[in-house]
Formats: sequence, C-alpha cells, structure tokens
Amino acid sequence: MSIKDLVKEKNTLKLVQSLDLERLDSLEQLFILLSFTQSAEIVDLIKSNIIGENTIFAIELIDNFIEPEIKKNIIPLFEKITIGQKVKRLKPFFYIEQKNFNERLVDIVLTENSKVDIWSQAKAIELIGRIVNSKEVLSSVLKLNDIQEPEFWTKDFIKKIKHSFNINKPAEVLWISLLHPSMLIYTTAMNIIYEKGYENLEKIISKLSNKKQFIYQQKINSLDLITEKIKHLRRVYIFYSVPEKFLVRLADIVIQKHVKQDNEIFFFKNSDENIIILVKGKLIYKEKEQEISYNRNSIIIRGLNAPGNSKKIIAKTNSVVMKINRFKFFNLLASNDELVKNLFKTMKF
Repeated sequence: MSIKDLVKEKNTLKLVQSLDLERLDSLEQLFILLSFTQSAEIVDLIKSNIIGENTIFAIELIDNFIEPEIKKNIIPLFEKITIGQKVKRLKPFFYIEQKNFNERLVDIVLTENSKVDIWSQAKAIELIGRIVNSKEVLSSVLKLNDIQEPEFWTKDFIKKIKHSFNINKPAEVLWISLLHPSMLIYTTAMNIIYEKGYENLEKIISKLSNKKQFIYQQKINSLDLITEKIKHLRRVYIFYSVPEKFLVRLADIVIQKHVKQDNEIFFFKNSDENIIILVKGKLIYKEKEQEISYNRNSIIIRGLNAPGNSKKIIAKTNSVVMKINRFKFFNLLASNDELVKNLFKTMKF
C-alpha cells in the first residue's frame, strides 16, 4: 500500500525505489522460508516464474505443493487482482490501511525498523522537509526532555511516543526523528530543522546524547552526513551500481574530511589500518625515487596499489578524503551479503 500511496506524488522516486527494494527483499525471505518445507527445485521454479511474471503457473505450483494454511497467505501476493481485492484478501493476516500522502510519510517514519528500512525512513523525512515550511516546523516543537532515547526503534517505543504526543502533522515527525538511534535518521532531521532556521535547536539537542550534541556543535558539517558519504561512495567505480540503502552501514564507518595541500594522511591510527578513498583533489605517495599519483575516486589500499611498507600519502592539492577502518570494512563485507552481491556485479575479472 505504501508504494501505491506515494508513486503519483512529486519527488518520491527514491522513496518508491527504496520501498520496492524492501518488497523484493521480503519476497527473497519468503522463498528462503519456503525452502525449509519444500524442495529447492519447487521453490526455484515458483521464484523464476514470479520473476518472469508467469504468475499463473507460479500460483498453480503454490496451489499444488504448498500447505493450505500457508498458501492462503501467499497466493494473494501474486494474483493478478486489483489492489482493493488484495487488501480484502490479506487484511485478516496483515495490517493494511490506505492513507493520503502526508499520513503515509508519517506512518513510514513511525514504524519499527523490523518492518521498514532506515533508508526508506530517511527518504520519507527528506520529503517531509520539502512539504513543510519554516513556520510549520517552528510551531510544531515537541518537548523531548522526558523521553529517553531508545537503543532500537521498536514498536513499544513508537507506541510510547504516540501516547506522549498527539502526532498528526509531518512537521512533528521531524522532532521525533531526533530521538532515533540511527545517525542517518537523526542527522537528516537535524539538518532539515537547522535549515528551516529554528534558533533554539541547540537547547533541544543539549538534552540528547553526547554524540548528537557533538554533531550539532560541528554545525552539521555536510561531510558528516550519512547521505553525503553515500553520495561520494557511489562515485567510486566499485560502488556506483550498489543501491544506496546497502551503503548505509558502510557510510556509518566512514570518516570524511578536508585535507589541505601538502598535509599528510596516515594509513595507521594507533594500531588500526585504514583504507583511503579520494573523493576530490589529488594525492601522492613519494618515497625516495618512487612516486605514485592518485586521482579522484581512487581507492588506496596499502599492499595493493600502495607499497606494503608505506605509512602515509600526501595531498598534492586541497582534497577531500574518506578513511575506512580496514578491519571494520572486511568484517562488514563478511556480514552483509547484499553489499557483496552488488559489488560483484560491478567487478570484472
């Protein structure tokens, strides 16, 4: 229903794309669950026919091979019937409610993260920033002092928020989003409120976590925003075809900074080794008679395209660089199959 409520509105492409990816992820999880009770051949046959849009044959397979209690929940997902008919068939099993545009944006943000991805929520917050004006934001300030910030964005916490505040305006959701545990969400909301000119934002931020206070004190440096890091990551060859939502966790471990000409950038900080990505400018490795130049969007990895014994590189011009802890990066790849899958689509061997 979310996609249907949004698809005809302006500037919703990225949000619709994100929700559609979530839909595809959910289908993939469905096929995995079916594989526990059915043979791999049957599940693959159902999946390939649904992907190939031969839904009649896929439904016939489901009808013949899947248990009655399970198939009654699955068949309406793929049947060629109207949205209204799907809602009627699925309403006993799922929460489904048609909403207007503003209500749907509020609903996406105020849904637990086990059901909605943080990237979709961030895109919804950005759309809220577009549709509300400064006056609406300034008149919708919520007193967040007595609300403890959650470790996770759960159904119970959202219920508590709805009980504490009668939330019915998109602008109010911007303030609630400051409590969200994800840096992507709270920095997106913080940036919008800041740009709308709210003068007492600092007072409200001072009641929140030290990390959020620090980010605000940097005056929401654009280089610290997750969305800005993702934008720069996607300019790098191996990441450019990776959907943005799969880069969120990577952006979370990226440190992005300006480096002045002739300043040094070290591969190591204490005992931690970093991978360096050049966003803008030019870097150079120079040692005795050896010299290697790196241009924009280069990934620099010690032992790969920088000498194994190198300790630093130098900014040949004013530059913007990303530093990624090498250990955290490869750990992230090991635990994020979607990111790896998309990286392999880009790489050529």
